[in-house]
Amino acid sequence: MRDPLGCILQYEPRQGIMIKYFAEIKAAGVPISFAEIVGMWLRKSLSAEMTRALVTNHVLRLGWPVEELEAHSLAGGDLSRVMIAASSLKSIKEPYDKKGLMLADLAKMPIDELVEAFNKIRTAYPNDLGFNELLVRFLDGEDVIAAIKKGTFLPQTKQSDWMVRAEIGPLSAPELYSRIENGGIPDNSQIYDPVRQDWISVDVAKTRLRDHSR
Repeated sequence: MRDPLGCILQYEPRQGIMIKYFAEIKAAGVPISFAEIVGMWLRKSLSAEMTRALVTNHVLRLGWPVEELEAHSLAGGDLSRVMIAASSLKSIKEPYDKKGLMLADLAKMPIDELVEAFNKIRTAYPNDLGFNELLVRFLDGEDVIAAIKKGTFLPQTKQSDWMVRAEIGPLSAPELYSRIENGGIPDNSQIYDPVRQDWISVDVAKTRLRDHSR
């Protein structure tokens, strides 16, 4: 006579892995039900990486909803990198945009290097720079990591030049006005005004520069 329990274990061997993950998650005190774990298992989002992320998120009180972590994992994100970045920012009490961080990770941007670069530069500008500014500029295509390494990075509040977002970089007011007049700036560009400290369209920049030169 065959062992019924042995038959079950042989028929569904992967169920043991699900129980193992559930045990690890509950041992860490993560407030999640077995039904939720089964749902994640059926959606194929439950993994060793997800388990570590759930435990890290709970133990370090990072405040990420479980559904956001699962959605990021299913979208192809790297939960380990996100949790490392989030825990590093939490350790220095620096607020950050979760959606921006996930977007950068999904774009395969080195968010771990970005956090490291922020840690390096924040002591130089403790009252002028937040991580979210760095993240936005990074997502817009500016190589802020390289600029910080070279020592050429400036927070927006310290910019003395007009700056065309991503495509061109800093320009003096006369240089920018000349390029706009000659069609050297794409119409859809965003331009940073260092006087009013805001991002504006090409048309608005042209008007301000013209008024400024009078």
